[in-house]
Amino acid sequence: MFDSISNPSNVGSVRFPGKQILVADDNPVFQILMKQLAADAGMRSLVLSNGRQLMRAIAVKQYDAVILDLDMPVLDGVATIEAIRRAEQHSNAERIPILITSISRASDLPEHIKPMIDGYLQKPISRGLLMASLETIFMMNLCVDNKVCT
Repeated sequence: MFDSISNPSNVGSVRFPGKQILVADDNPVFQILMKQLAADAGMRSLVLSNGRQLMRAIAVKQYDAVILDLDMPVLDGVATIEAIRRAEQHSNAERIPILITSISRASDLPEHIKPMIDGYLQKPISRGLLMASLETIFMMNLCVDNKVCT
């Protein structure tokens, strides 16, 4: 399911009203950027600074997607992804889409993580690539939920 988005279409007009995303990144500038990009696209966001905070947040509320930096303090991206997927299996919860952001290349990701994520964006990211990635994730979930894909 993992795919690296590199050629977005419909770059400026994508909106996701009512969607709620959870963002974990320890960089304050990236946090502000993600909050603004989410708001511009009509989404609500909760922006946190590490994986432990993210795990607490998803334990109490369901989100439409997680955007997660790979290199964070306290609980890094790889450990957070593993914890999310373990928690889903343990509680029989619905699989939450995970989009990874990192300064590393997609090819540098640990192989065992690739099937656990739904997309990857190399930093610095653009609005167009982020929106194209989210559109892909939300459309995949719509197809799965409604059993109708185009």
